[in-house]
Amino acid sequence: SAGTYTIYGGLLAAVWADVLQFFLLMIGGIVVSVFGIHYAGGLDNLMESMPEKFIMFYSSEHETIPWSGVLSGLVAVGLWYNCANQFMVQRCLGARSEWDARMGVIMAGFSKAILPFIVVIPGIVAFYLFQSRISDGDQAWPYMVQQFLPTGLIGLVLAGLASAVMSTLSAITNSSSTIFTLDLYRELIRPKATDEELHKVGRISALVIIVIGITIALIISAFPGVTIFVLIQTVFFYVAPPIAACFLLGIMWKKITPMAATITLLMGYVVFLPLTKFGLFPNLPILQPYDTFTHHTFLIFVMSCITLVVVSFFTKPKSEEELEGVIWTKSALSVGEDATGQYGGWKSIKLWWFLMVATIAGLYLWMNSKSNASTWYEAEDLEFSATPDCEIKIQTRKEIAPEEKFNLWTGTGQVLIQPKANGQEMTFTIPVNEPGNYRIDALVTIAPGYGSFST
Repeated sequence: SAGTYTIYGGLLAAVWADVLQFFLLMIGGIVVSVFGIHYAGGLDNLMESMPEKFIMFYSSEHETIPWSGVLSGLVAVGLWYNCANQFMVQRCLGARSEWDARMGVIMAGFSKAILPFIVVIPGIVAFYLFQSRISDGDQAWPYMVQQFLPTGLIGLVLAGLASAVMSTLSAITNSSSTIFTLDLYRELIRPKATDEELHKVGRISALVIIVIGITIALIISAFPGVTIFVLIQTVFFYVAPPIAACFLLGIMWKKITPMAATITLLMGYVVFLPLTKFGLFPNLPILQPYDTFTHHTFLIFVMSCITLVVVSFFTKPKSEEELEGVIWTKSALSVGEDATGQYGGWKSIKLWWFLMVATIAGLYLWMNSKSNASTWYEAEDLEFSATPDCEIKIQTRKEIAPEEKFNLWTGTGQVLIQPKANGQEMTFTIPVNEPGNYRIDALVTIAPGYGSFST
């Protein structure tokens, strides 16, 4: 349905659908969060029981989300996704005025501050209450809907979930078909194409894009071990660096040339990405502890920036006339209508921008303070043979006091185990369904640090 109204209605239909779907998603998410927190015994109980799930900044050597990689990698991802991403920029360009476009972006920032409470919190609740029943994390949200909500609300909330998918699909479909029609078909294939022809090509290309998307989704679904969220973030972090480098330096320095941007994009994806992922990080001892896609992103971004600058010195830039209105200046900090006083006071862009940043920063600090009681330690990989309900004994480097509280997380799915402690030995029942050889990644939290472990 998202593809249908996007193909026939274009950007206007996609935008109005996004507005309606936004409210459905928010209402549905809030309902699930409220019911979930209630059944979990309240937010305070959830934080006290699982403070490690509220940690905001993990070690720089964390295997998935190190704080250093997240902060450095988001420089590139943020620039690409919010400033150079077609379906984001397209909505700003379609706004009634510059003030409306900027205020729309700020309001989107406020909505992002709400999202953790309607997207992340339900996931933590599902993990806390139903980890033994949910084998696929992607099914946590719909499972909670079925368990918690009365029949009358299930349809509304599932409509909110569908809205999130449809909104993204319509945005990407419309933007992708626009890029193909105007930047590829009209520029390279049929420069003299009529508006009617371009309109037809846009619809056909949108349909082709939808088919390609469905095919990719079916391929991904054939690999049950793949986590959709991690996959999406990985793709984002690898796609972003070359584009972000070209965008940032392109608007900040008038000497950047089109040829340099083209070479940077090619080098970024063909050379820098494989060199970083398969060459530098796996083989250089100094980089091996930081071998994650988030750290890869920052290095690719730096190499792309260097390439862009160096090549620009040896190629011809565009003229001053062509760059008029493209290069950033201080005047961009103010909205043109401010001179009339029309957008002062409570309509001030700077006021609402400050409130948005303060709100998000405050939520980060508050959430981080709730997780300070939790420390975590990753143990060495353990390999063992197990049968259903067998007991595994782990030796620790120090004696465990029986009254000490700790959690033990194991496996890629992070199964929560609360083992019995006896001296320097922890005993727990391994949750396996069939006999066989298993590998375990042990992660201890709410504890003074037990490890390295051995079975």
